Amino acid sequence: MEVLRFGLGVRFDVLEGEEQATPRQLWEEVFSVLTTSEVKGLHVFGGRASLADYASSEPCYICAFTNGSLKQLRRVYQKLNEDAGVGMYLTATHPFIQSNALEKIDGLTFYGRIQRDGTLFGGEAPFFDVRVCKKRGKRKPMGKGIVFLLSPGAYRGLLSSKQAIRRLTLAARRHFPGVRILPLPIVNGGPGTVDALLTACNGIARTVRIKSPGGSELDARYAVLRGSVAVIEMPAVFCAQVAKEVNCSSFGIGELIRRALDEGIKEIVIGLSESGINDGGLGCLRALGAKLLDSEGNELSGACGETSDLCSIDTEFLHPRIKNTSFTIMTDCLQTLFGEDGIAPARFKDNSKEMEAMFLKLGEIFTKATGLDVGLQAGSGAAGGLGAALMSFLKATQKSSISALFEAAELERRVKNVSLVVTGEGVLDSRSLEPDRAVGAIVGLCAKQRIPIAVIAGCMGTGSEELLEKCECSMIAAIDQATGGMALENSVALFDSAADRMFRFIRLGREIERVSARKSKK
Repeated sequence: MEVLRFGLGVRFDVLEGEEQATPRQLWEEVFSVLTTSEVKGLHVFGGRASLADYASSEPCYICAFTNGSLKQLRRVYQKLNEDAGVGMYLTATHPFIQSNALEKIDGLTFYGRIQRDGTLFGGEAPFFDVRVCKKRGKRKPMGKGIVFLLSPGAYRGLLSSKQAIRRLTLAARRHFPGVRILPLPIVNGGPGTVDALLTACNGIARTVRIKSPGGSELDARYAVLRGSVAVIEMPAVFCAQVAKEVNCSSFGIGELIRRALDEGIKEIVIGLSESGINDGGLGCLRALGAKLLDSEGNELSGACGETSDLCSIDTEFLHPRIKNTSFTIMTDCLQTLFGEDGIAPARFKDNSKEMEAMFLKLGEIFTKATGLDVGLQAGSGAAGGLGAALMSFLKATQKSSISALFEAAELERRVKNVSLVVTGEGVLDSRSLEPDRAVGAIVGLCAKQRIPIAVIAGCMGTGSEELLEKCECSMIAAIDQATGGMALENSVALFDSAADRMFRFIRLGREIERVSARKSKK
């Protein structure tokens, strides 16, 4: 599309296969807020498109205005941003697009220029029979002033946390028009962690060219939150290298950390999920400036096969900003570098004794170089020993994926202004209340601040009723009435039905409160 002067795009959340809002309804909603005096002369574009530069590249419907002055489009933005009716359709993150991003979008249709009487003229295609209002009407949507935080886990491998949030959003907006949605996808430090925190915090994505475990180059991203926190995930290619590469180097992870340090970031969260890395973090240390030396002082490449020749690690040229930066390892792996709970017996069954000896030697070299003995600390065996390298040389602390996620998203602060928190998972039982699980962590946080919780589950297991004793909450299960369970073949439809019923009941409770208040005044 051609952006003349200044431009403003508005992104509407429309799921494929869902008739939540047609283009005509969206344009009617937008034009019901604006007046002819505010938009006269603007060029109008619209259509379905995706914007890969933003947190989500999923398709949405975009209404775009161009050919306006900065003052004029600021006024348009203010009107749309403040209206709760428009807000019920907007995407949860990055609902507005500026000129520089609009220029990257292809496929939008030019509908014409807005005339004095509110009609459009000169477009490439006939426009809907929609006209800009001369006067803005007044309305009070049911959901105005209400804030829902949506943070469910994945459902039976069929819906990711983010997909579940999108479907919950549709149900919430259906019964609470104008409600404000705060999404927080649940992740474990692997692929999707960066995207989840970009979604939750409206952060900025950075793209870095790094080396893959096999040595080829690839593009990887990390997130910058609030300008001071960087979140690094284990890229998908590192996780896919399990049992595929003999030498899976962590050099690329070190490149991501180095780029964040170069940017001046003071706090870095590093997700360490299951991966094929098996170099004990030596590649990562090399990328950060450390020198790996043999007995004669020759520098080694850090490959897994060279570990037997490694004698010492020179940290003189380690990145200077490391000492002024705090590091957190985001992982649920509690295995140690060596010992009874070490990573070698669990992961390298065919040559566990050989790998145990290698990791034991690495632990001794790490202790000699840093003075820290981390080989028996929980999490030091994460990502093939990368956890131990980060603990030793970066003084990183290990936290569960849920704790690290909530801290990075500042959930404790953000939840104070929330009206309702919606969470859940595939099977809700007594284990769901453990503090390192999404439901358990959210329940513990909301119980302290007395925030109501709605839990949606695939099915109820033993001990799920314990949840009712811990906080103000309600539970609903997506159960197939015919089979008494949640059938895999129609589980998504059952989830949608359960979400609709849940928000319908919540709205019914509010209506009862309104009716009671009205009758008490008579």
